[in-house]
Amino acid sequence: MADVVVTKTPAAAFDYDMEFSDLLPSGAAVVTKTVSAIDSAGTANTAVIPSSSVSGTKVRIHVAAGTDLEDYTITALATTTSDVYGRILELRVRADAIDGSNKS
Repeated sequence: MADVVVTKTPAAAFDYDMEFSDLLPSGAAVVTKTVSAIDSAGTANTAVIPSSSVSGTKVRIHVAAGTDLEDYTITALATTTSDVYGRILELRVRADAIDGSNKS
């Protein structure tokens, strides 16, 4: 089950921050991250997440591209010095969407 659902048009591109502070021990920060996007057929799609970065307790994902009427599961794994934590974003691509209209 996704932590959040975001809808965008195929042409839209924006940064999305996945916050991990509520999962991390007090004072911990994200050291490294792994981000993947999988389409409804189970195929990895790197065009949807061309880049990502770490800042403190956040993993910033650049979201772009996507095929109309496709849903992607974007998984971000944030690694601290002692453990790994995960968040899931469901990305819905719709030509008639208002970009990021339900981005939280």
